[in-house]
Amino acid sequence: MPAPSPKLRELLSLLVTLASEDTVYRGESKCFDTISSGLYRQLYGINRPEFNITEAQQRQLEMARHYTTATDDNEILTTIQHFGGKTNLIDFTKDLNVALYFACDSLPFDDGRVIFFVEPQDDDYYTRIERASPSNMAAVQKSVLVMPKRGYIRDQDSFSVTITMELKEEILVHIYETYGIEQATVYNDITGFIRDQEYVSDYEAEWYKGLDCGLEGKFEEAVKHFTRCQILLWNQPDDKYWGSRMSIATYARGKALYSLGKLDEALEDYRLFQKVIPDHDMEIPKEILEMLENAKEEETQGNSPTPTFHIFAQDQSGTPCQVTARLASEAGFNRAQRVGSEGDANEIPVPRDAFDCPWFLWLNEDGYRGINGLKRNWPFSETFELPARDGDSLIRITIESRFYRGEQSHALRDGEWVPIDR
Repeated sequence: MPAPSPKLRELLSLLVTLASEDTVYRGESKCFDTISSGLYRQLYGINRPEFNITEAQQRQLEMARHYTTATDDNEILTTIQHFGGKTNLIDFTKDLNVALYFACDSLPFDDGRVIFFVEPQDDDYYTRIERASPSNMAAVQKSVLVMPKRGYIRDQDSFSVTITMELKEEILVHIYETYGIEQATVYNDITGFIRDQEYVSDYEAEWYKGLDCGLEGKFEEAVKHFTRCQILLWNQPDDKYWGSRMSIATYARGKALYSLGKLDEALEDYRLFQKVIPDHDMEIPKEILEMLENAKEEETQGNSPTPTFHIFAQDQSGTPCQVTARLASEAGFNRAQRVGSEGDANEIPVPRDAFDCPWFLWLNEDGYRGINGLKRNWPFSETFELPARDGDSLIRITIESRFYRGEQSHALRDGEWVPIDR
């Protein structure tokens, strides 16, 4: 596990120093103007003394009673809150690391914050609400619900520590590797699925939308849909037609990129398509065919290095196994591919300008927790052990940067590129 950077060590030390037993915490991925409830924000943030948000919430409760057999106000409110509805409740946590996760899990280009708030007793401003029947998710999050009687937390009752956007990725990796805190643990029930639904589509729907956009000449939109199709297919590794579907989506995206005049990006898609399905009968533009032939000749002669990621996975017995990998560069390149024990698909080719480029890495094996969005600078070499969800077994995955000159593979050894056997 990599050691925290000096900036992260300084931040963690500050957070621990400020923590106390009677404090609850809240993580927000952006430094908003107020710490407020969802209902307060929905009702326009009205801050007039004559407006009573508690009465507004009571009116909401009366409407909610038509949709439930529950009779207890707190049970109805906490259920609405649990499923993402709007209430005059604000979620805090007794776990500082959970708050730190929420400060970093979205809006990567905004500073976040961890809010410190002395755990309230009933008074003129705040009421602590007990959950009628705590859920698994609430237990994991060590949730504390506060009802602010004005809809927001007063400035004098809390303080916050800013989490700069450049530390967010490192923090997510640190708290995952140290405490096992990630999306799958903090959203460990159907709410996690519901929360993600706004990002979920269907690969077949994205495919047809991409085709329609292509026919309408909307090639930028077509590229987005075909890319989305690939990402969704990446999450469907058990589909028996996975390989052919992914390859055709890659071909279609290459065709759209070519129509946009993005020849280098189109070339990479067409190259991968031909590698996976060499005996295809799909039409490829003459210009691209010439570029593919020239690239192949240069590679054969050793004039042009071809960068790749080499990925190898094995179970505890040492038996090779398959893994799905997705790599995305900050420059916008995105590739998803099955690699592992079948054939020679243990490598993912990347654009030739990928040297020294920051990359994000996702690995996923059915039944195992994935590595989510680790940021690495190319080149790198690293081995991960992923525990099975049942905790009884491990999968070991090694990923390393390589490049080829002609038929000769090179790998980084002690800081130097050296020839190795394929």
